[in-house]
Amino acid sequence: MKGVVLEQPVGEVWVVRGGQRTRATRTLALKDLDTVETGTNSYVPSIHDNPSPASGQKGSDLCLFPNTRVVLSIRRGLIAGVEIHEGLVGAFTEAPVVTPTAEWCGSAWAEVAPNGDTVVAASRVSVRHRPSGRVVAFTDPDGRQQIRVSADGIAAPEVMDQRFSHAREIWENRGAFYAASLYGQMAASMAAGEEKLLATFGAVADRFGLDMEAVRQSLAQQQSWLQAQAASYGQEAAAMQQADLGRATLIPIDQIVEYQGVSFRIVSAKREPARGETDRLSLQVEAENRGANPVFVFYSEEVRLIGAEGQAFAVDDYTLETALEPGRAYTGYLIAEVGRGEERLTLQWGKRSLPKVELALDLSGSGRSD
Repeated sequence: MKGVVLEQPVGEVWVVRGGQRTRATRTLALKDLDTVETGTNSYVPSIHDNPSPASGQKGSDLCLFPNTRVVLSIRRGLIAGVEIHEGLVGAFTEAPVVTPTAEWCGSAWAEVAPNGDTVVAASRVSVRHRPSGRVVAFTDPDGRQQIRVSADGIAAPEVMDQRFSHAREIWENRGAFYAASLYGQMAASMAAGEEKLLATFGAVADRFGLDMEAVRQSLAQQQSWLQAQAASYGQEAAAMQQADLGRATLIPIDQIVEYQGVSFRIVSAKREPARGETDRLSLQVEAENRGANPVFVFYSEEVRLIGAEGQAFAVDDYTLETALEPGRAYTGYLIAEVGRGEERLTLQWGKRSLPKVELALDLSGSGRSD
């Protein structure tokens, strides 16, 4: 199908066109200024266009997550612009993308809150703050950062939230949505036409020497295999629909530890669901070398988090400088995965064979949702 196509909607997906709100249940060609909306646990795995290979134009592909509303600009059968009014979207396009507070050109993940606050993630583009015109560029070539934008301003790049990593995993495995539907349709079609098919074979069984019992068994095996495939992919798709894309909780810390002549101020802890029964902690750190000599800190070797039961959680750095020069200040993050529900932790500094410096962290505060 040429033009801009919405494929394989999952759950409750609507298209609003000319004031008419229609439920999308199958592949659908979209028109200029169509609004696409998703409900709870509902997805649009792909909205894409199909530029001619001879045109030299790059194609666009969008993935819409639950509770999302997007308006599309379409010109000559291609996506020419994307307005994200609310929700989480993977927008892999060179066309302009805008939200109430931000705009950019180039592929990115984006989440827009009901009040227009926007987080743009996993990108290498620059983001423009629409009210002020200020532009902020990503600094990590590996695309592991995000930029927050609100009506009041735009922040510097920071470590990317886990929910974008989870969303990317769903996007990369979205074939499960297609496969569950396809195999289910094939199994249902075979079951519905089985009697007719058996009658057709029966009419020529004597002529060709067909063993009708073997034919029945073969058809039953094929149908059973299709049903098993539909069930397997269905379970995978259902797990994806129930994925935890909850927002992170930011907990103020504002505590200082002195280590090797360097002042490390732990500004805050960002907590969010990780895999299994673990949470991911991102500790924002401001470091200042107040000594006269350079200091080298290898965080994965010299820093760890200790749980209430004495278990040690490995810590790694994220854009926090290892070589700290005298008189200079640095900002970055320390990242660790800790047990779900761990609230009383000890941040321990020092090589394992040497004396330690410790800082008690209380993560029981409710903080605020990002």
